[in-house]
Amino acid sequence: MVLDALIKIKSEQDPTLTFRRSCREGICGSCAMNINGQNTLACLCYIEPKDENGEKKKSSDVTKIYPLPHMYVVKDLVPDMGNCKLSTVLLICLLLCYLIVGY
Repeated sequence: MVLDALIKIKSEQDPTLTFRRSCREGICGSCAMNINGQNTLACLCYIEPKDENGEKKKSSDVTKIYPLPHMYVVKDLVPDMGNCKLSTVLLICLLLCYLIVGY
């Protein structure tokens, strides 16, 4: 999962990397971010698997991770949820419910 990769990067390479996480089960929505152009939860998003040689199956594919669009960024992948309008918060909640439940 992308969240596991971010935790590994934070612990082994860059301790200043900042992102939100909580339940790691796709329930709370705190790890919502833009991954490869789609707003999704990092704890539910898979990373492209590797082949038997340890290389990515599609060598041109790179996982691109950005904070949620149209929101102020506090730091790295952390959006400022306090500056959201209520309609934006409701829209994000509906999006996360759609991603989690599927309807």
